[in-house]
Amino acid sequence: MSQTVQFKNSDFPLFLRILLPLALVPIFSAGCLSFTTERVSRPVPIPAVANVNKRNVLTFSLPEADVSVSVRNSYTERRLYLITIVPIIENTPWTAAVRRPPLLISVAVKQKCTDLIFDPARVFYCCTNQMQLAPRSADAYEILKQFGFSKVEHPLWENALKPVSLKEYSYNFKIHYDVDWSPNLAFDILLDGLSKGGQPIPLPPIHFEPGTSHDSAFYPSSY
Repeated sequence: MSQTVQFKNSDFPLFLRILLPLALVPIFSAGCLSFTTERVSRPVPIPAVANVNKRNVLTFSLPEADVSVSVRNSYTERRLYLITIVPIIENTPWTAAVRRPPLLISVAVKQKCTDLIFDPARVFYCCTNQMQLAPRSADAYEILKQFGFSKVEHPLWENALKPVSLKEYSYNFKIHYDVDWSPNLAFDILLDGLSKGGQPIPLPPIHFEPGTSHDSAFYPSSY
């Protein structure tokens, strides 16, 4: 007479009960689903004065110059989910965070007239306590056209704070601050560094609010 032998879960070593489902995952896996959330500092439009585009760049269109301001920092969260045909294991999210450097502001200026000067030392950070913080340093670049159509950044100087006389080129200033940037913090940027003929060109404060953008992608299994 034949006998049927039954095994209880306790009869198998623990490591076999863990490794066996994992070994079958590549066979039954349908792929991986990735969700990405990018947290940024988004400028608030100023009606009839400045607009904001989809890349979170605020632009003033002045008679003297076009001035664009943006925050170069961002914080990215990614979640990866393993999609299985047979639910062998529980899908567990994995999160990775990008290191956040100190606050970095970008100011681009395209001059429309002569005798125009921009001083990055007069671009102030202002937080909720209304205290103004001057920049630590700045990098200045001329935007040159190459072969008549493509644009190339030509460095003027780095890690300094000094006025620049704006000529026929466009200019980009990357301004560094001794303050920790946070995706949860609202703040203002005071753009007091633009002048013509020794007279300042007044601009309203630029307010930045926390913002998010979402993206997703599916990576099918190669099996």
